[in-house]
Amino acid sequence: HQRLQRGHCSDGRTPRAPFHRQVIHAPTAETGRFTVYRLRMGAFDDIADGVVAAITAGDSAALGELYADDVVVWHNTDGIEMTKEENLASLDALAAMTTKRSFSNIRRHEIDGGFVQQHVMHLDWGSGSGDLPACLVVKVENGKIIRADEYFDGATVATFGR
Repeated sequence: HQRLQRGHCSDGRTPRAPFHRQVIHAPTAETGRFTVYRLRMGAFDDIADGVVAAITAGDSAALGELYADDVVVWHNTDGIEMTKEENLASLDALAAMTTKRSFSNIRRHEIDGGFVQQHVMHLDWGSGSGDLPACLVVKVENGKIIRADEYFDGATVATFGR
């Protein structure tokens, strides 16, 4: 595979059109994490990067800036549609329960009106840690997230902290 710099074409240009190509290298010996070199997906990359940064930092205010006021956030594990306030409170709770949050193996694909992101979220909670593979389906209007459907294995989450 040709090695690419993050967000650039093989000739060094930044692509103008949405592009889905990515090159994933095996986990490194130092970190055990995958390295992903991908070309920019398009208009939704900044929003998707912002979601990852906000969750990693445990910054509910930053996440709230990415959401429309009437956003709906749904999780497959309980089937409940959360409001903006409820979802931001759940990020605050996650930040309080964990000492570190990080993402690896991020794969994104632009869809009509939004994007799909698959990733592994790594959580540390002091006495242990765990990896949670997940998938987000996000719809965007006027530069704000209007809906986010998150899919992950609830049985895996139930083992965290034990």
